Amino acid sequence: MKFRNNLLLLCLACLVLSVSCSKEEKAFEDINFDDIKDKESSLLSKKIEATNSTGIILKPGTILLFKTNEGRFGKLNIVGFDESSNYDLTIDAVVYKEDKSVLGSANGLVIRGTWLADLDVPKEAAFNEFQTKGDFQLERINDTDSNISPSNGAMFYVY
Repeated sequence: MKFRNNLLLLCLACLVLSVSCSKEEKAFEDINFDDIKDKESSLLSKKIEATNSTGIILKPGTILLFKTNEGRFGKLNIVGFDESSNYDLTIDAVVYKEDKSVLGSANGLVIRGTWLADLDVPKEAAFNEFQTKGDFQLERINDTDSNISPSNGAMFYVY
């Protein structure tokens, strides 16, 4: 009986600890500069698989945190991909100044398949701008596969 009670108390303590330590992910609107800055060590400059032969990987509502090639922090929300138009990507994005105020934002920004994005503004970028200002390319591999490919030192984290 004593063993059973101790086991029950241990299980209860583990449950309380796991609930108290778990952090609920924030909604896009609630993520602020400090939240993004706290994740800076998790930001990577590796490609993020967006779509593949099984379908869309980055579903609507997926949030990416980022640091631009100019060192600004921001967040973007995947609104969706248009499969009928070369997997054009629609995003909402917010980029912050170092003083934590909003530098710029875009709602419903479309990045065409194979095109580039400059998130410091944020806007779709022409190829000549991408050489120095672009933060990612919506890279199309084939008919179904695409990646968000960081460039010029920009980094991302799937939230």
